[in-house]
Amino acid sequence: QLAENTTDVFILSTRSSILYANPAFERIYGRKVEDLIANPSLLEESIYLPDKKEYLHHVKKELSLKKHGKGIQYRIQQPDGELKNVWTRIFPVEDNQGQIYRFVYVISDMTGLKELEAAIITTKNQQKAILDNIPYLAWLKDNEGKYIIVNEPFARLYSKDVADIIGKSDHDLCSPELAEDYEHNDDEVKKGGKRQLMEQVEDLPQGQFWSETFKTPIYNEKGEVIGITGISRDISDRKVMEATLREREEHFRALLQNSSDAISILDKEGIILFESSYHNKILDFERDELLNKPIFEIVHPDDVESFRETFRDVLNNPRKQIKKEYRNLHKNKRWIYVESIFTNQLSNPFIKGIIVNSRDITERKMGELKERVYHDNLIFLSNSALDLLGLSSVDGIYRYIAETLSDFLE
Repeated sequence: QLAENTTDVFILSTRSSILYANPAFERIYGRKVEDLIANPSLLEESIYLPDKKEYLHHVKKELSLKKHGKGIQYRIQQPDGELKNVWTRIFPVEDNQGQIYRFVYVISDMTGLKELEAAIITTKNQQKAILDNIPYLAWLKDNEGKYIIVNEPFARLYSKDVADIIGKSDHDLCSPELAEDYEHNDDEVKKGGKRQLMEQVEDLPQGQFWSETFKTPIYNEKGEVIGITGISRDISDRKVMEATLREREEHFRALLQNSSDAISILDKEGIILFESSYHNKILDFERDELLNKPIFEIVHPDDVESFRETFRDVLNNPRKQIKKEYRNLHKNKRWIYVESIFTNQLSNPFIKGIIVNSRDITERKMGELKERVYHDNLIFLSNSALDLLGLSSVDGIYRYIAETLSDFLE
């Protein structure tokens, strides 16, 4: 009754005949039980030809033993050509004198298991192919910090084969200080119970290696942490670039802050978005006193209209440098002369504004004014001398001087 209802094939035989086969035989072999009993060779004929030699060798060996062996796995072929993976174990049966006179064959259908094994192997190979070909370092550690899985990029980083890293810990790969740091980070992730992102740096023979790593705890079905996995990407180039950018930024800032010119950036409405230094060298205002204010508010009222015309020209001529002289309000409430060069960089995604380079030209303007006054005085004196030469009376001379001085003062 047990044999009739089991999914495994049970066959009772002598050395030359089949005495019994259960119904599972028909399901697995695709042949009738009565045909097997009538023709015992069907058992051997059903074996897939490439596996037959090994099967016969194994059966011959097992039939000579007085105890069952480990069995053998092989393939059988049904009449319709379908292949089945089976596992056969042979159990000898002794009579009262201890002589073997029967054999029990237990044949299990392993097709589903073999397909599952093949699927698992395929999945593992696919996962390995993915892990080995991603541009990141991937690894899995157990709770003791031993590496269970690492991908090829991880192994290459340490100039080792994958097999040489499995079972090792960070203490076998890194300096003691760095290994302790990694262990501390791992413990923090496991205690926190969630994925964490961290940056790490390591000195390797090939140079400094910066990585950005996601570490995630791994749980079993009971919710217990059994390890930690990580994905790291190389950010060494980014770190070098960031350091270079910081250096250039500091250099640029030093140039701006030590320049005699004031550099500003305006938006398309003339609002001041940026000042090159905390203290405007020309107008004496603090940066916060100028930011987010219209530049027109500190332009002399008599110059505002011409300034607006220049500003419109700047808006209509991207990247063209346009020079303008005008008067600006100083913090001490006086007006100073300024020369500015405007460059429209609104389309530049890194600037998005109008760059204004300004310098104080008050001294130059005052010098030009003095020179013009001096020149006007010379002309006045020359003309007056010529006029005086044409006068004959003293009264006429005094009257001329009085009228001329009055006109000059006006």
